[in-house]
Amino acid sequence: MSINRQLLFVTIFLSVLALTNLYVYRRFFLWLSPRLHLAGAVLMSVIMLGELVFVIDMVVGIFPESLAVNLLLSTFIGASFMLFVIALVYDLAVSVSRRVPFDQEGVARSR
Repeated sequence: MSINRQLLFVTIFLSVLALTNLYVYRRFFLWLSPRLHLAGAVLMSVIMLGELVFVIDMVVGIFPESLAVNLLLSTFIGASFMLFVIALVYDLAVSVSRRVPFDQEGVARSR
């Protein structure tokens, strides 16, 4: 693969990961207290840094071939994806529950 294609792939890959991390941060951490807001920003920054190191290692090979290093670095991508899926499911559940009519009094009367 040519260097231009690799650079294009890396740019798109990291952009998509950055957007998913931003979505997760805005969904989970932005509305919390300032202490937790800062902790969330640090967590998402560490995850993004781990993803960046993973991509650099895949392209350049800065670390020696090691299963442990590869698993450690790929964990950041897995954590990012897991948080993104949880945020999506949560948003879908909230948006559906807002549209479904629910009568609290009707539930109490049926008992």
